[in-house]
Amino acid sequence: MSAQTRRILTHSFCVIVTLAAIGYGFALAFLYISRINGGIPDPANQRVLWRTPLTMAILGLIVQLPVELISLAMRRRKPSATGERTEAVPNLPNTETNLPSLPGRETKLYTGMATKVD
Repeated sequence: MSAQTRRILTHSFCVIVTLAAIGYGFALAFLYISRINGGIPDPANQRVLWRTPLTMAILGLIVQLPVELISLAMRRRKPSATGERTEAVPNLPNTETNLPSLPGRETKLYTGMATKVD
């Protein structure tokens, strides 16, 4: 199993479990509130205890999988001219570059900070 597949399965499992737990809490809250408001306990309402978590988990998975696949496609490595695999995002430029400055006052950029060179 590749690292990407393992990552997608792990994230999917986390989404399913989390949303199912939240859905179960919502279902319990619904049943509790319906009893508080004087509702007659209806055995048909007990379906809410398994339907709500299942619905939330499925909807979460439907949203999460395309997002994971799109992020995986955007993160793909591209082959370079030398045959090595490199990241799709190029490296940042060298941090020691001359900046345009006033005559007689040359400035250089070192690790993100401009300093005055005398």
